[in-house]
Amino acid sequence: MGTTAAAAAAALGYWTFFGGPSAKLPPATLSPLVSVPGDKDAPSLSPMGDRVVFAWTGERIAFLRTGMAGVSGENGYYVISALGGQERKVARPSRVPILHGGSNLAWSPEGRELIFCDQLEADSPPSMVAASVESGQTRTLVSGKDHLANPVFSPDGSRLAYLRGPGFISHDLFVMDVRTGSSKQLTRDMRSIGGVAWTPDSASLVLSSNRQGLFALWRVAVRGGDPQPVAPAGSDAVSPSIAREGKRLAYLSRRTNINLWRYPLNAPAGSKPAPEQLVTSTRISTEPDYSPDGQRIVFASERSGSWEIWTTRADGSQPLPLTNTPGQQSASPRWSPDSKWIVFDSRFEGHADLAIIGAQGEGFKRLTTAATDEFLPRFSRDGASIYFMSSRSGSKQLWRMPAPGRPSAEPEQVTTQGLSDAVESEDGNFLYVARQNKLWRLPVNAREEQGLEEVLARAFWRDFSFVPGGVIFARNWTNLMQSIERYDESTKQTKPLFEIGPRPNLYGPFVISPDRQWLLMDRVDQQNVEIMLVENFQ
Repeated sequence: MGTTAAAAAAALGYWTFFGGPSAKLPPATLSPLVSVPGDKDAPSLSPMGDRVVFAWTGERIAFLRTGMAGVSGENGYYVISALGGQERKVARPSRVPILHGGSNLAWSPEGRELIFCDQLEADSPPSMVAASVESGQTRTLVSGKDHLANPVFSPDGSRLAYLRGPGFISHDLFVMDVRTGSSKQLTRDMRSIGGVAWTPDSASLVLSSNRQGLFALWRVAVRGGDPQPVAPAGSDAVSPSIAREGKRLAYLSRRTNINLWRYPLNAPAGSKPAPEQLVTSTRISTEPDYSPDGQRIVFASERSGSWEIWTTRADGSQPLPLTNTPGQQSASPRWSPDSKWIVFDSRFEGHADLAIIGAQGEGFKRLTTAATDEFLPRFSRDGASIYFMSSRSGSKQLWRMPAPGRPSAEPEQVTTQGLSDAVESEDGNFLYVARQNKLWRLPVNAREEQGLEEVLARAFWRDFSFVPGGVIFARNWTNLMQSIERYDESTKQTKPLFEIGPRPNLYGPFVISPDRQWLLMDRVDQQNVEIMLVENFQ
């Protein structure tokens, strides 16, 4: 079916489902609303649809303060008069949920409460909370889920929409009846939702979702039914907002280009070596890994319209897709020690599970089927085990399971205090754990983190890799620069290798080539952001 025919079919299905527009109304049109340079976020139309407010290049009026450098005052959810004056702290944030779009704050219809999602105490479950603006007293509306976000009241004030699911990239849309407190699930995709908006009649919602690959706008009725595509909005659409009057819908069109670059490791100390763009596309390529034999690179990319696993030759040529899993978000690929297999995570039923596939796309096998998230897998150095992150114990911890072809055994828990990544040392004797911007190590066969030792402070998230006798890591030492440094295991000292600056906006982890000549990483090369307006939205 051609593009025009497909669009016509989608439009016909949309109008059939929702009863069809009046014959006198002109067709909906789409046009850029705000195209000024710089990053933009969270567009919101006024009730009459004649004005739009949005965040621009990080400068915004907000109710949430998270302690960024240069901002005075304590962290908290605040309210302040629109005319200025003294701000008032309503509640203290603990774990603000990650959002792909939309907002985490909502006013109650009468303006007496502020609704937000957070974890009010370190040992309490994530919750959706209503906080009194006057007294600061809170009451819990929903709790006990890994991800709660994006509360939005219906225009008539009778319902509260929100997101709920096992993780920030796996959730669905729910609607709560304000009078009874009961909730109804409207979607069952277990995908990412990048913002929600109510229609003026409070009968439907428009949501941004990657349910079919890329983020697009969908409409779902409160009474139930399958989501239907919103025409004429295109892909890369997040943060929808609908005017109460004027039949207008605004949304953010955000398209990011992330490519793989390599830096020479043999450059003189203290220099700024010229990087080389190795793997390119017009969309996102990230999470690279060299095969141990040095012949190929595996990475995750959405260049085909959905997140898939790809490989190229070590020089970046001959890209080859290994998976075809639209809507499942396959990512986090890592090679086996013999360069024959690739382990990765994919969202088969919404939550993440582990799978393995051959270097040429053969021998696909799913490794886990639990109803919890299992992700970020890595082979052990000897190939006998697979390390992975899992939420099966109630919090995200490191686990270990036998690799395919090894004697079967139940997965065992390795850590108890959480982490962002873990890698075995080159000799296979130690496990390095990234946690709280620090790098720790413990013996591979330790139980309950016995012998845990701090190695590096201020290491940058997952950005560390290994060379014989040491660790190469990124230290984020100013807002604009990064220092790539080497830690020597024998002397326990670090020394700078080279600088990267201005900071290249790292998206995922970096790796070292097997011949120790190159450091491979991803970089945000371009980000196009526009606020789009749909006129005559029905």
